[in-house]
Formats: sequence, C-alpha cells, structure tokens
Amino acid sequence: MSLAADLHRWLQNADKSTLSAIVWTALFLLISVYVLLTRQQHHNNNGRQQQQRRTQQRDHAALSSAAASSSADAHRPQGKPKVSCALNDVLFRRGPDGGLYVVDSSVNPILDLCSLFALYVITQVRNDADERQVRQTLEVMGAYHRGLRPHRVMFCGSTAGRASMVRQLQPMTHIE
Repeated sequence: MSLAADLHRWLQNADKSTLSAIVWTALFLLISVYVLLTRQQHHNNNGRQQQQRRTQQRDHAALSSAAASSSADAHRPQGKPKVSCALNDVLFRRGPDGGLYVVDSSVNPILDLCSLFALYVITQVRNDADERQVRQTLEVMGAYHRGLRPHRVMFCGSTAGRASMVRQLQPMTHIE
C-alpha cells in the first residue's frame, strides 16, 4: 500500500471537525513561516540601514574633522610636515658690532629644510633693519625658490616671543 492510499482512506473516515482542525493548523503553519521569513528579511534590511547610517555618520565626522584641520593648515602643502627653526645662532650670528652675520656652513642645511618640510623660520631681531637684512639674505641664498614661503618668515623681539610663536605653530619639531 502506498502512502497516498492510506491518506485517502484516513480522510474518508475522519469527521468534519478533524478535517477543519487539520486545515486550520496547516494554514497557521504556513502563515507562521511566512511571517518569520519576512521578519528576518526586514530585520536584515534594518541592520543594513543602521550600518549604512553609522558609516555615513562616521564618514561625515571624518570629513568634518578633516575640514576643521585643513582649514587650520590650508597654506601648508599636503604631505610635508611642519617644522620651525629659530635662525638666531643657526643661520645668523651677532657680530661684535651688533650686526647679523650669516653662518656659511648652515646655508645648505637650511635650504634642504626648505625643500623637505613646511618650514617656518623665526628670527629674534632688534629693529626693522635686522628684519630687512634677514629677508634679503633668505632671498639671495635662494630659500624662497627652494620652498620657503615669505609669510612663514617671522620675527620677534624676545625669546619669550619666539617660544610663544612655536607654541602657536605646533610644529612636528622645532630647531634651535
């Protein structure tokens, strides 16, 4: 005997209340399976949407952070670390007469720094004539052609002023 024949005989002998319970149970099982499957799909979609929202928020935060930091460093070339250098006793020395003199052995290293870094130079001067002399010396030695920008040439009147400038610049390193 086959299973189909057994089922057919059982259905003929079953009363209507039993058949109705079987139909309702089958219907309930089908609906339950449908709800579980659609709920799982809805849950997966929500998970993807939440993950996309988190990714978008993270990307937005990263862009905001990058915009904030790039606005502060808008004039600094990308990829070049910021370095500051006090030119007193490095490139310039005061002579016995009080004038500024160039230390010849420091010219090439300073030019190399201009090429490799976003260099900020700070020189402590006594007057406007010293400032003009420093700017002219940097021009003559070719520092501006090697990457030093004129707005990165700064002057102060005291060591406290120089220290304050370095703190504000927050360079990767400072050379004294």
